[in-house]
Amino acid sequence: MIKGTPGVWYATVEDVLRVLRGTATPETVAVIGEILEHSSRSIELDAARVFHPQYGTRYKDWPARTQEALVLHLGDDELISLESVTSGGVVISADDRFLRPDTGPPYNRIEIDRASAAAFAALATPQRSVALLGWFGFNDDAQLVGLTTGSLTSSATTVTVDYAHKVGIGDLIKIGTERMIVTDRTWSDTGVTTGVALASDDAVVSIPVGSATAFMAGEQIMVDAERMNVLAMTGTTAVVERATAGTTLAAHTITTPIYAPRSLTVERGAVGTTATTHNAGAITTRYRAPGPVRMFVRANTLGTLMQEHAAYARQLGTGENVREVAGRGLAQARKQIEALYRHRVRARAV
Repeated sequence: MIKGTPGVWYATVEDVLRVLRGTATPETVAVIGEILEHSSRSIELDAARVFHPQYGTRYKDWPARTQEALVLHLGDDELISLESVTSGGVVISADDRFLRPDTGPPYNRIEIDRASAAAFAALATPQRSVALLGWFGFNDDAQLVGLTTGSLTSSATTVTVDYAHKVGIGDLIKIGTERMIVTDRTWSDTGVTTGVALASDDAVVSIPVGSATAFMAGEQIMVDAERMNVLAMTGTTAVVERATAGTTLAAHTITTPIYAPRSLTVERGAVGTTATTHNAGAITTRYRAPGPVRMFVRANTLGTLMQEHAAYARQLGTGENVREVAGRGLAQARKQIEALYRHRVRARAV
């Protein structure tokens, strides 16, 4: 049965809130999270595949009815990369096998090099005779997030990353060999302060911050209780949009600390990896599902959320002209994803 890892979503809470232009209250985040979970697992069922990477050992039956087996079809267990193959208790080396198709990942079968003496072999029974260790899923595409700003023990559940505005709740991130699921984001002191006093005037949009790399365009910051969007960095000055996310325009004194949502609450050792220690300055990346999948999950979540707000009674018109509103755009997007990514599974080799 196709099933991805709970908590790994193909869009994030922040993606949805960005469209709604709302603030992340705990109640809103909880509802959006539930719908994102449903939407992500739903699209996996539609496409008959898991898009995100999962690490571990999968067992397959001996693949042939004849004496010698040269091809193992993987069925639901698409491969991204393969570390080892053991068949009938014998290791088949990487030199004696090929991953197919050549255009993968994902790979849907393993072929024995016919120039070698290797073959898939059965144990006393053909059931679970082949053990595959590796990364399974559709792809492992990654986007650079930034660097960790502090060391991390194997039991810590908070990670602070510079430029964490690229990460959202539901993302799968990678630090070293470990994967983590982001379950929350909180504000942390960036160590940067305002270089001038700021008047309560939305025309005052330049904040000297002392470093050209202190912030990035697209990042949200908070000075006192006022939130601002960083529109650009001009030298060592941040150009901002004032009083965003429903906050109130206010005056601020010089050297006021600037906060950013760079602290990530994480679930450690996710998708089959092991929690370990990490040094400060470790490279952090996040998994990126195919664009149409991300767009559908976001759109489906928004549509479901609005349907819930309307008690699933969305209508247009009044009186005799009233009519139900159908999510036809979503239906078309779902069909497109099925056409692009539907996994046609071959059950076994003959």
